[in-house]
Amino acid sequence: MSLFRGVSSIVRRCIEKETGYEYAAKIIDVSSDPDDSQGFTLLQASHREVAILHLAAGHPYISE
Repeated sequence: MSLFRGVSSIVRRCIEKETGYEYAAKIIDVSSDPDDSQGFTLLQASHREVAILHLAAGHPYISE
């Protein structure tokens, strides 16, 4: 089930089979690697997003 679709990514609802735990997974297609509105390539923007998520580690709604 797709929760959100962007230009180069999709967020899907996932369920762990053993526990039934639900979470969201963001799948990013970097194959085309266009520049975003700030001049970053998609790969650079993805690395920046991962760094920001690491800063939010420990928040109850952010998993690693």
